[in-house]
Amino acid sequence: MNRPVVMISGASRGIGAAIAAEMHSAGWALSLGLRDPANSPLPASDIVLTCRFDATDTDSESAWIAATQARFGRLDGLVLNAGIHSAHSVLEASEAEFDQLFDVNVKSPMRLSQLAWPLLEQGPGRIVTIASLSGKRVKSPGSGLYAMSKFALVGLTHALRQAGKDSGVRATAICPSFVATDMGRAASGSDGSDKTRPEDIARITRTVLELPASASVAEIPVHWGSRIVSDMTLPNRGPAPLSVVSSGDLPATADIVVIGGGIIGAATALELARAGHATCLLEKGIIAGEQSSRNWGWVRQAGRDLRELPLSSLARRRWQTLSDRIGPDLGYVECGIAYVARSPEQAARHQAWVTEAAGHGIAAEILGPERLTAIAPGLARTGLSALYLPGDGRAEPQNAAPLLAREAIREGASIHQHCAALEIETDRAGISGMRTERGRIATRCVIVAGGIWSAPLLRRLGVDLPQLKVLSSACRTAPLTKAQGAAFTPCLSLGGVALRHRADGGVTMASSATAVAELVPDSFRHMRAFLPGLRSMLPGLKLRLGTATLREAGWLFSGVALERSLTRHRIMDPTPDRLALRQVRRRLAESFPALAGLEEVQDWGGLIDVTPDVIPVISTVEPVPGLVIGTGFSGHGFGIGPGAGRVLAELATDQRPSVDLQDFRLDRFGKGRRVQMQSWL
Repeated sequence: MNRPVVMISGASRGIGAAIAAEMHSAGWALSLGLRDPANSPLPASDIVLTCRFDATDTDSESAWIAATQARFGRLDGLVLNAGIHSAHSVLEASEAEFDQLFDVNVKSPMRLSQLAWPLLEQGPGRIVTIASLSGKRVKSPGSGLYAMSKFALVGLTHALRQAGKDSGVRATAICPSFVATDMGRAASGSDGSDKTRPEDIARITRTVLELPASASVAEIPVHWGSRIVSDMTLPNRGPAPLSVVSSGDLPATADIVVIGGGIIGAATALELARAGHATCLLEKGIIAGEQSSRNWGWVRQAGRDLRELPLSSLARRRWQTLSDRIGPDLGYVECGIAYVARSPEQAARHQAWVTEAAGHGIAAEILGPERLTAIAPGLARTGLSALYLPGDGRAEPQNAAPLLAREAIREGASIHQHCAALEIETDRAGISGMRTERGRIATRCVIVAGGIWSAPLLRRLGVDLPQLKVLSSACRTAPLTKAQGAAFTPCLSLGGVALRHRADGGVTMASSATAVAELVPDSFRHMRAFLPGLRSMLPGLKLRLGTATLREAGWLFSGVALERSLTRHRIMDPTPDRLALRQVRRRLAESFPALAGLEEVQDWGGLIDVTPDVIPVISTVEPVPGLVIGTGFSGHGFGIGPGAGRVLAELATDQRPSVDLQDFRLDRFGKGRRVQMQSWL
């Protein structure tokens, strides 16, 4: 079993069911303890084991542990969620009620911990107890008996944490106040609409389970009606990436260190590890926590800058190979991509691109109205044409980079999440090491694939990279009906709205017509280089001042300020432009009447690393031997990521790159050089 495994007690409903759903979506294998397995929130499968568990039946506890070991052979997390409530004061309670409360809420968690401990030590794994704020204070006479049991459960958690000091097993008590469950609504006397959601507790639980062993968190209080959950404990409101279990201790040395756990860094680490190089990947947050899980999910060649076509063709071949190796979880489907022309001028650009692309061996087409209707029968307007490439496709952003990272670990790479790269060190020969928040790694090669964080890290080396950040916003819908799903087949852009079918049956929607850029010191430092592109973007560009303006000003004067930001902002989780998303939904309804009123279940923002000519920097740096840069992918990184990983690995190991990288060199932005822009879409 290559997936991490978690046991969850009391998983049939409420918090337990929400935790099961969260961990399942994150790629964990589940062993669910249920009073009646028929009430499982998830169907049994090769990665979901359902077992009878009764907290008052010791035989069921040992049988559950044995079944988990037999099925999966490992255990990475134990979530002790099963519990019962009492509304009696200590003066009213009977001894029988006291015994029952402590049997379920305290003694059973202790027995399960004892039984699971040998398996957890092998990881080492983590124990999470779902306690309560009633385990921190007695709020009322009627909560007294219940609070006694929860005080004991919190005490048990601390005792387990102490017991695991040497072995690395960690224990955390999550202590919520009222939660919108059946038990929480009954206890609070409200409908639960203003209470913490079970999904919030589930995401906190997942965050704790995915921490490295170096992070020992004793307690997490969660107050309903406060901002603790949204602002502190849950830094990622975007799509939830699959989890990746970090490697053990940070290596003292590595052949190559990769900075950044997005699609570029993960693909590069996989290529290097497969070739036998001692590779260490550093990620300050979680794998795919930022833009690599927040993008559109398109894998395209259609309409690309001609300079990117050889790289995007290589990437397509790598996607095919990875899909064959990893399987359907990657979500790679060659469904085609179409850009609908909205004017004669745009149609002429599309035709010109088809002609140019043919010289690169790419067989794109221009679809007339009849053929466009065949691939998008729900499209309301007629008489349109479209640039269409049937071999283009899509994949699942929240799955791709984590799956590549897992493959890299299997190939021998060392991957460390929650470990910020703070400073690249040099000596007279070039790169000499990497200073991280957990210590130093001696190395002669560093690949900077840090997305929006690349430029400030490189500046500490004296390397000036003209790169800015642009906010992109997207949303997803609930699963479509069969009739709604037939409205369009390929990934489709109509300018004001872009659509992609998702593996979960919903649709991801976004638009390239608008973008938001926060003004920071680099906006002014690199204004001359960005002016040509800025002029073309002005109609849909929103400029604003914000917290990043002052924060990044501090980076210019203090390396400590940058390091503080790297360790404080584990996941950049910007608020989406909801006005722009309302316009996307309106244009969707106009373009596809059958899709009007789709239920939106999530929206998010992501920060794109953009260069002046909107193509990436994939380059060595002559003044700094051993330094390789792979950044500035300008919204194209997901699709060309596997190809970029291949050529970055080749650059780092002094091999001839699979494609010519001259157009991606950093020195193209040298003094006196003119920025070359292309616009085909």
